[in-house]
Amino acid sequence: MRLDAQASRIQAITLTILTAIALGGCLYLLRGVLVPFVLALFLGIALEPVVDRLSHRLRLPHGLSVFATLALAISILVGFTVLVASSVGTMVDRSDQYATQLRDAKDTYLDPALVFLGLSTDIDDRLLPPEALAGYVKDGANATLSLAGDGLLVLIFLVFLMLQPGLPPTDRNRTFEAIRGTIRGYVLLKGVVSLVTALLFGLTLWLFGVELALTFAVLAFFLNFIPNVGPVIASLLPVPVILMSQEMDGTQKILALVLPTTLQFLSGNVVEPRVFGRSLDLNPVVVVFGLVFWGTLWGMVGVFLAVPLTVALKTTLEHLGYTAPIAEILADHSRSPSGEADRPEDADHPDAPRR
Repeated sequence: MRLDAQASRIQAITLTILTAIALGGCLYLLRGVLVPFVLALFLGIALEPVVDRLSHRLRLPHGLSVFATLALAISILVGFTVLVASSVGTMVDRSDQYATQLRDAKDTYLDPALVFLGLSTDIDDRLLPPEALAGYVKDGANATLSLAGDGLLVLIFLVFLMLQPGLPPTDRNRTFEAIRGTIRGYVLLKGVVSLVTALLFGLTLWLFGVELALTFAVLAFFLNFIPNVGPVIASLLPVPVILMSQEMDGTQKILALVLPTTLQFLSGNVVEPRVFGRSLDLNPVVVVFGLVFWGTLWGMVGVFLAVPLTVALKTTLEHLGYTAPIAEILADHSRSPSGEADRPEDADHPDAPRR
């Protein structure tokens, strides 16, 4: 009997691993269709509160509320695209100036350091010549445009998803409703924190006279949705512009580098943990793994959706019952030694997994 039980457990584990591998392969092979659909699904969940507010406050029909919300979202997206395109054009036009400033900085600071270390200083051809700098900027712009190229398909999915009526409150729909509620709360809180952080970030850069401060603020807003890595990238983006600025003295440059970086650090390590608390209940290691996993499968969209997708996976595993131990592994136990929820209402919630 014991051998039969062990064989059954080994068989179940093997089937689970094979199923996970098969699902991963399907997610990768069908990414051309799944990425726009999943992106539209999450956008629809995020825009639902706006539709509900227009429907209840202004007494608009549901269809009209949907199209008004989509018009507002598209206007914001178009404004962001125009701003990024204008900034890219400015950087390309000034690529010769930036390259000259980089060579001057190399001659002043880098060459003496290389000589002191006994290394060769003959790296002029590799120190971001104008053509290379313009090429890097254009590559980044092409990546952004390729991401926006699927916008029409996302919009089609989004219109049909938002026009559909809500699911009836049945037991079968509890999992989806739990996922939708968690993602909606995450997007709302993350959006507010990211907006405040981006405004302070851009205002700090603007006060010190940093070029493209508004563009860096917009990029900081979107990059803040990438946990751990995004704020670091947002802090590094203005560094070349600050260092190459001829209008700023040394003290201003140091403050323009330190203050926005400190702001990003406080936002990611002090404010967000207090705001989110245990609402996501994800192990930090799982979050980093999710970034790598979904980024490998779905590229930049997967990186931005890594946290919502991982939360959706964890919630699904919790509600399936027999996969609850896997969801427990993904949970964050750092706040409670016993691994139980900190909030008393979690244990009595009807959708809470039975442990």
